[in-house]
Amino acid sequence: LLEKLGEGTVGFVWRARRLVDDRIVGIKTINPRHVPAPARKRAFEQIVSALTRVGRLNHPNLQPGLGTAIRNTDSVFGLAFELLPGGTWGAMSPASDAAELRRIYDLGAQALEVLSFLHGRGTVHGHITPHNIWIEPAESGPRLRLLDLCWAQARLSRRTELPRRYAS
Repeated sequence: LLEKLGEGTVGFVWRARRLVDDRIVGIKTINPRHVPAPARKRAFEQIVSALTRVGRLNHPNLQPGLGTAIRNTDSVFGLAFELLPGGTWGAMSPASDAAELRRIYDLGAQALEVLSFLHGRGTVHGHITPHNIWIEPAESGPRLRLLDLCWAQARLSRRTELPRRYAS
């Protein structure tokens, strides 16, 4: 682990060097304060299971995972993923003109596209927040990336509970 980049509901995000090939990657590790010691082995198994399920999903608006679950002890484990340039939707400035509103509209359309893709495959993210939506700069315009699908699928983070008529 090289540098702590942030902290989320369940874990920490780090810039790290992958030992196999020296590639710089991101790693999200679980925060031991949020998962009691007796439950950590089961939490790791849930992450591996979720990684297997969502690892088959390929869409330009999903965060590219590296298909790697790491574990060096029962208290520290996580997932490796490709580091992306950009920032979260939550860190974006409010729209100040028509061009900015158009950009937000385009990003919203990308969000609907990836959610439609996931729902069409029987997958519900379950924990979408402004900080789980990444905006990556691209020549053709900003690209939205949905983050934390494995963590949400493993049910380690808080989930939004809705009455059945609103749940998808």
